Amino acid sequence: MKAAPGTATHVSTSEQARHLAQRITDPQRRHPFVVITKDDSGTSSFNADDIAATLRIHADVWVVNSGCTWDLNERLGPHKVFGDAAAVYPPLAGDDLRSTVRTGSSGAANEDIVATAREAAPGRAARRSTVTHEAEETTGSTRPSGGLHLADTAAKVDALAHHLLDPTRDRPLAVVTIPSNRTKPWIDPQEIVTTVGSGAEVHLLETGPRTFQLTSHLNRTAGVYGGAGRVYDVGQEWLANPYLSPLRFAYDQVEGMRACADLISDLVGALARTGHLSTQSSVTTKRVTGEVAGLVPPSRALVRLDNGDIATIWAELVSPGLDIGAIVETGLAISGEYDPESRRVDISEMLRSSSDVRAELSAGVVIAASVKDVTASEVVLVPYPGVTSTLSAAAVTGYELDDLTELLSPDEVVPVRYLGPGLEAASWSLRMADVDDDEPVVPVALVPEGPSWLTVPAPGADPTGPQDDLQPADETGDERLNQARLESALREAEERLAELAADSVRSDDLARRNAELEIKLRARDLEIDTMHREIRDAMRKVSSLERQLEHERMVRRRAVQRSNKSKGDEQRELQGFADPEQQLRWDIQRTWVESTRPEDKDEWRLPKAYAVGPDFCESLHDVEGVSRDRVLHVLVRLLTGRGVPDDHPLRKNRSGNSPAVTRVVDGVEWLCRRAPLQQSAPSARRLSYWRDDSGRIELSRVAVHDDLTP
Repeated sequence: MKAAPGTATHVSTSEQARHLAQRITDPQRRHPFVVITKDDSGTSSFNADDIAATLRIHADVWVVNSGCTWDLNERLGPHKVFGDAAAVYPPLAGDDLRSTVRTGSSGAANEDIVATAREAAPGRAARRSTVTHEAEETTGSTRPSGGLHLADTAAKVDALAHHLLDPTRDRPLAVVTIPSNRTKPWIDPQEIVTTVGSGAEVHLLETGPRTFQLTSHLNRTAGVYGGAGRVYDVGQEWLANPYLSPLRFAYDQVEGMRACADLISDLVGALARTGHLSTQSSVTTKRVTGEVAGLVPPSRALVRLDNGDIATIWAELVSPGLDIGAIVETGLAISGEYDPESRRVDISEMLRSSSDVRAELSAGVVIAASVKDVTASEVVLVPYPGVTSTLSAAAVTGYELDDLTELLSPDEVVPVRYLGPGLEAASWSLRMADVDDDEPVVPVALVPEGPSWLTVPAPGADPTGPQDDLQPADETGDERLNQARLESALREAEERLAELAADSVRSDDLARRNAELEIKLRARDLEIDTMHREIRDAMRKVSSLERQLEHERMVRRRAVQRSNKSKGDEQRELQGFADPEQQLRWDIQRTWVESTRPEDKDEWRLPKAYAVGPDFCESLHDVEGVSRDRVLHVLVRLLTGRGVPDDHPLRKNRSGNSPAVTRVVDGVEWLCRRAPLQQSAPSARRLSYWRDDSGRIELSRVAVHDDLTP
């Protein structure tokens, strides 16, 4: 059971409650925990969804069902929480567990809990005492501060290792290494310090005895060497799982620039998680407004402030883990807190809460969701940061025995139908089985007027691109030069040894031994460099194969969905009415009943006084390329007044200022409108209908986009 930033994690079993208690009392815990409990009726005065969205990366939020509080409190001693209440547990100071408890009856409960949790975050809490004099004597150094540090002696490396493993360390740091065959690193450590600011702590080591020494203090997989760099977060979780602190490799100047950007992103994200980069706490910040002037993928945006100054937005400070293009776009108006020292604008206040987004969505629309986790029988989707939805196989494909691991991939973006709020506070009710490939997807933005935070790939899109042919990439000029330099050094060492062998009388054993060691060293450098290239090419192949596999799973899933849907259609066609209009009205009624939640049926009533034109049923029967279910869902949205995205009047011709198509019947003017059934193609299907000023509707026909017949 693992919490996700910005998401309230629900605890519903005794085993989960005991595991949560274990994590609360874990001395290695890095972040504050907010634990919300419910009363006997299963309700809470605290809005876990809003609290989690507000705190985002600064605390983990947990919601414990009333039946599990006994198991939770069993090992919490005097720091119990139960009933309609919420508790904030700061990271442990040694073995000292502390808590702040608020009951639901207290005023401004949500705001109080959020403020308490922020104060308990590592970056806001009182800084821990510096190392003792005895520790200084042991390590040979005081605790490092921000800036660039060269670990060029054994004592300095020991001090760095001690610093990394110190459980009281509350600031992330970066370590960059110099390749064994160079005197300068490919990754520019000063660029990291300059870009991140005074809060950046960066250490530089040469590959060789110093990196081996550091690795011996940590473990083999947690070390850093060979010109690579790594960001070490606070705590020691990265010791058990080094993938939490990924290595950023660089074998040439181009890859050095890329790795440098990755390390900057890693360090900024880690500093933000621990509260060291929030502009909200800076006394020098000021509120500004401006406009996004351009994007610098993957994580930066340039902003022109209203006073003409240029500033930047960092994706890591707004929503860690997302590219900047998922948050803002060029031309977007922004507002936030501006830090003149770093020239960064924090627009976190612009983030919309999931409840605000949900209020704008109407049941039945198709939105995008990201696959968080998938098993054979169910999948966990994220339609909005901090929101999850668990779907069974039947809800994904229409058949409960389908193996979802063969059809979905983690982090894949899929289209889903939004049905309404879920049973839990931080969940939405979604379905995939009845979504057609060509249905319009309603964009969901993180900030007002912003871009969609997720984009569903087109059905026929090639995920690999022309460059991913699974062949090793061509070497750059720097790589070829480096390879030639290594080979030349090896030849020179071999020639030197030959000279010494020819003049063995005048050569002593030490000189010969030095030459032999020189050859071994050069050969080893060449071997390591070759292995690095092979690793890089292998990683590129794996990445390409993973994208191909994801694409194949997507194609297979859509085929299974269509197959299961067609089987259902065949079964429904076995019974019904002989009259096509009667059958249509019955199908519309059934679709309305199945797709409208009970509590919404009074608000979205299906009118009886709608007319079916003489050509509608025949055109619906004759049209190809769009399912009957898709037409029925659009009809329900149209007739109940929910609206259909991109619905528009039909024009008499294709010119932009062409008048709308109208008719007059018994002195009443009717306007012909079109609702899209598909999108992005001249042959996309459209639903044509007539509407008068009173809102009465007559269904006209189903046709392709370029057919302008009313």
